[in-house]
Amino acid sequence: MKKTYLVGAIVLIIAIVIIGFTGKDKGDIKIGGTFALTGSLAYIGSAEMHGIEMAIEDINKDGGINGRKIKLLAEDNGGDVKNAVSSVQKLISVNKADVIYSAFTHVTKAVTPIASEAKIPLLYSSSDRTVAEDNRYVFRDYFDNTDVGNALARSVIDNKYTEIKVLSEVNASCDQIITAFEKESAGKAVITKKELYQSAETDLRAHLTKLALKDDEAVLTCAFRHANILMKNMGELNLLGTQTFQVVAPFLPVANTPEIRELFSKNQTISSWYGFAERGNTDKQDKFIDRYTKKYGVVPGPDSAFTYDDTMVLRNVLEKCYSDKLDNECFEKEMLATDYDGVAGKLKFNDKRLSTRDTLLIQAKNGVWEKI
Repeated sequence: MKKTYLVGAIVLIIAIVIIGFTGKDKGDIKIGGTFALTGSLAYIGSAEMHGIEMAIEDINKDGGINGRKIKLLAEDNGGDVKNAVSSVQKLISVNKADVIYSAFTHVTKAVTPIASEAKIPLLYSSSDRTVAEDNRYVFRDYFDNTDVGNALARSVIDNKYTEIKVLSEVNASCDQIITAFEKESAGKAVITKKELYQSAETDLRAHLTKLALKDDEAVLTCAFRHANILMKNMGELNLLGTQTFQVVAPFLPVANTPEIRELFSKNQTISSWYGFAERGNTDKQDKFIDRYTKKYGVVPGPDSAFTYDDTMVLRNVLEKCYSDKLDNECFEKEMLATDYDGVAGKLKFNDKRLSTRDTLLIQAKNGVWEKI
């Protein structure tokens, strides 16, 4: 009898141990993000962080990933490289992040070697292709300079312009966009004159005067850091009748004021853009915008839609690739197989780990940017 009791007790203890082991908390899956939450780029960094937060909220409400919750570990880098480097080191060595999110070329180029050495996958938003192309397990989701140039060229042709002049800041991104424009418009819209300026310029009137613009002409501008200055100067020179085709014209807050919107509208400006517009969106996008606005008290920027989509894609990938830890080989394979219809449109990645989203074109009408 004592032997029977002993055997029963052992069986009971083993059962309790098994139940306790299988039922214990598996631990969170951690997304580490280095964001510009303060400083001049905070409007973008906050949007990126909030997009991830909203996606995580949806995923966790839906049961998480294979019984695990997702947790965002957000670090503020203030747009500074040194801060970004130290924040990513902390996210990896102290917080044990499973995936890292980064943005901006200068930040991403600095933190990628740290993530790569630690074999932690990284997603980023930047116009620079090379970080993804040169580093395995690194994926970029952002608009592409070549695609922007191609889209603007097609728009110029569709608007019946056979000649166009160029005003551009001197930088690598603008060079790529103009080169793509020239190739796409070859034989259909000829660039007759170019005027280049340095990033430190605060007045573009001399450059506009050299272009000798006329009302029936068009000008391609790569001046997203100076769009507000450009439009004010064109107004001062009575050049708003010369239609501009611009690169992400309302990118900076100073170019997104009622005053500058009015100038864009008078000019009938057409601009490349990404994510969603202010008018002409899908029902899915309008619902996202409404939810975001109610949650955070501000209208979302398109970066929030991109990071929302990225996080939902991560959910799909991690469901297949995360057991006790993330399988990097599986991660790369599943990311490359992505075919996701998101808030910011269709999301796929090519073999260079670059997203292949459609380039959006918008036009200013009555103070509002509408999707074309």
